[in-house]
Amino acid sequence: MTTNQTLNTRYRYAPTDERRAALRTAVQALKENAMPDLVDLPPGVRRFYVKSGPKSIGFKKATLAQAQATLDIVPKGVDMSRFAEDVASADELREILQALQHVEYALEGSIMVLDKQGYDDAAACFKGAEIGARLGQPAAERMHVSLKAHVKRGKPAKPAVPAGDAEHGAPESAEEFEPPALEE
Repeated sequence: MTTNQTLNTRYRYAPTDERRAALRTAVQALKENAMPDLVDLPPGVRRFYVKSGPKSIGFKKATLAQAQATLDIVPKGVDMSRFAEDVASADELREILQALQHVEYALEGSIMVLDKQGYDDAAACFKGAEIGARLGQPAAERMHVSLKAHVKRGKPAKPAVPAGDAEHGAPESAEEFEPPALEE
């Protein structure tokens, strides 16, 4: 569905049962096949690792190419086969991540549209119950009183604190984190 269709008509998430089952199977297969080979860093430990951007990725690739061309000046502690493997593996994972981020973006967009539609309907029902309560309709009054507890006027909800941050039990340093055993 395009953005204009979403904005001009009501969106409906209605895949067939077969597509729902295929999606759940694909997600499960992704978890089963990807997670054993990935490092799942806790939130408090992630800050000790650099997230590479285009410049640092380019630097690593250029350095690898030049080091392979001039092996005589490469420090003895650098394992060139591991260096090349790490760069290639990171590229492969970035390609997978990019595809998943596209799906994530579309999922978030769909959820946002559905949440907005649901909120608009809920607000209309709440307003109807409020008006009905003012007119003395008992069912509307009960509904209004019941729903009023969910409405916080004037106070924005506090953002959720990510689990595992330093304040909530994440390790204070990378030394406290024991990464999963990786193959040598």
